[in-house]
Amino acid sequence: MFTQVHLTERHHHILWATITLVSAPYRRDNIPGGSVGILGPTRMMYENAIAVVEAAADYLSEALS
Repeated sequence: MFTQVHLTERHHHILWATITLVSAPYRRDNIPGGSVGILGPTRMMYENAIAVVEAAADYLSEALS
C-alpha cells in the first residue's frame, strides 16, 4: 500500500494554508481503482489519520474484489 501525505504550501487563502490530505489507493482485482482520503488540519495526529485511510482503502479493496 502506498499512502501519501500532502502538506499544503503557503497560499493566499488562509483555509488552504492549514490543510493536509492523507490518501491511499484502493484496488479491484489488483487493478488500481482510485483513492480514498481525508482532509485535516496540518497539526493532526498523522499516525491515526494514516491508519484510518489505509484501513478504509483495504476494506474497499476487499469489498470490490
